[in-house]
Amino acid sequence: MKIWAALVALSMAVALTAACGGGGSDGNSPTPKATAAATPVASPVTAAPVPCQTLQNAKTFRYVSKVTLESPETTETPTAELPLPSSTRTRAFTGPFLYQVDVDASVVTPDRFHFTITSTDTPPFGIIVIGQDIWREIEGKWELTNQPVSILYQPIPVCEAILPELNLAQAEPQREEIDGLETIHYSFLKNASPEGVAKVFGENSDMALLIKALDVDLWLSADGEKLVRLDFKGKGLYIDGRPLMVHLVLDVRDINDESITVEPPT
Repeated sequence: MKIWAALVALSMAVALTAACGGGGSDGNSPTPKATAAATPVASPVTAAPVPCQTLQNAKTFRYVSKVTLESPETTETPTAELPLPSSTRTRAFTGPFLYQVDVDASVVTPDRFHFTITSTDTPPFGIIVIGQDIWREIEGKWELTNQPVSILYQPIPVCEAILPELNLAQAEPQREEIDGLETIHYSFLKNASPEGVAKVFGENSDMALLIKALDVDLWLSADGEKLVRLDFKGKGLYIDGRPLMVHLVLDVRDINDESITVEPPT
């Protein structure tokens, strides 16, 4: 299980040099909370890339991403709704599989990142990146290293992978409140997202090969220009009928907040 989890995490990694929307954590990023009651509202935006462009142009922001991969043991015969995939991929699982990775991050563009990663198999650890300098936190102590790092589930790559496939003009959004912030909530069921899944998790990952549609919930700021929360779920089957389920929740906060700083560890 640990070996496969490590391979999964590697396949889902986004290289730090690929985009400045990577991250770091100063421990102050908010934890997603339940939303208030929803009321219908007209969509303030029809162009899905707008929130992604806002992030691309941001000077600072914080984010929290939570990704869960699960493969329970097969309990029933696959139905027509979820047929066996054409892929012959399978896994030699023993018992149920559950893997979770959380990233709590702060970003100061273009090259300052501070983030904390927690996964099923590892205790929380931090990484700080300032230009070419990289510090890793090992057993509570920071060490300067020249080893390259990868940052999981950055908001910009995830946004650019998922949002362009959503037709906001055809949605029926609702007004909701998240952590005191007024938002517009969009829902898309069984949205065909094979390319989006591949971009988020890697073209050769189990997720990309098995999961072809996602249930997507999207929360934007009231003016439609900022990404507040992206939540998607998907399910696929291995050739032997064993399910694979993925759930990603990405919260973005404090865009262009001047109080966000990333400094070398002391």
